[in-house]
Amino acid sequence: MFPSIENDHAINLALPAATFDSKFEVLFTEVYEIKETYGFGLYKLKKLHFSSEVYGNGDINWDSKKAHNFNWHPRAGLMANQPIAGWRKSKS
Repeated sequence: MFPSIENDHAINLALPAATFDSKFEVLFTEVYEIKETYGFGLYKLKKLHFSSEVYGNGDINWDSKKAHNFNWHPRAGLMANQPIAGWRKSKS
């Protein structure tokens, strides 16, 4: 939902954990290593991990081959090609 790289030239969104937990679902997660910084929010990245499988307790299956189909829409951003139920923190 929000970039974890501070950037003075972009909008960084942050939500309180309780708001995220009650309003959002995790569809996928990615981990990158920053190889180089060019300034103005430009980076050379190396993708280290990707997963779109999160267990009910919140653990991420980094070995999963499961993937979702997404398209980019200029006005709406990342859109799933079919309905997806993501992981959401339980209310317990």
